[in-house]
Amino acid sequence: MIGKSFVKKPYMNLRLNNTVTDTGTGVNTPTNSGVTFTTDQFGRSNMAGNWDATSDRLSWASSVGNTIATKMNDELTIFFISKFINIDTLLRRVFNQDNANQTSFALTIADLAGFIDGFILLTSNDGNTLDVISINNQIDTNWNSWAVKYSDNTTGLDVNLYKNSSNVLSSNLVYAKENSSAEMRLGARANGNIDGAFGDLNNFRIYDVALSDGQLKILNNEKGRITI
Repeated sequence: MIGKSFVKKPYMNLRLNNTVTDTGTGVNTPTNSGVTFTTDQFGRSNMAGNWDATSDRLSWASSVGNTIATKMNDELTIFFISKFINIDTLLRRVFNQDNANQTSFALTIADLAGFIDGFILLTSNDGNTLDVISINNQIDTNWNSWAVKYSDNTTGLDVNLYKNSSNVLSSNLVYAKENSSAEMRLGARANGNIDGAFGDLNNFRIYDVALSDGQLKILNNEKGRITI
């Protein structure tokens, strides 16, 4: 049963329904470099984005990324629905503001160097020193909803990762750098040495609040059926 939708509107809302237009309150439409459109979780044509090449990405100016980092350092929720590729022996950036000496935050999937079908979260407050948390055995090739929730705990960030509305990781990270010169991207890292061919994704949303567990359950139950 689909849960009753809640009123809060996303700051960023990319449905990826044959367009990359941002219909969120921030109205930050990205530049599209290589992302095409494909079938979504309900079998509907052109209702999900497809990242299948090393350099595929949606990108925003660094100022947009810095705004997201500032909101992250207060409270923020990132939500999306994805069908990741088989990532054997791979490291793939999903969402990031990340470049040499200018890293602020990154969400990565990996099966490499000790990460087993893992989801990796990182932040940096100086652009260079990375604070990393991870969880293995979470990535598969099914459609899943994901959410990452950040909250200021006065010394850093409380971070929670949800898969299909279940909390699978609770930990802490340092604050994200708020004055990075790197582009913000969905996909390939800016300096090109970690690629963006991670699979299919839609309903990418950023809320400038820490959503409750109940609200995340509603989003998971909707699975992208309801437009908000």
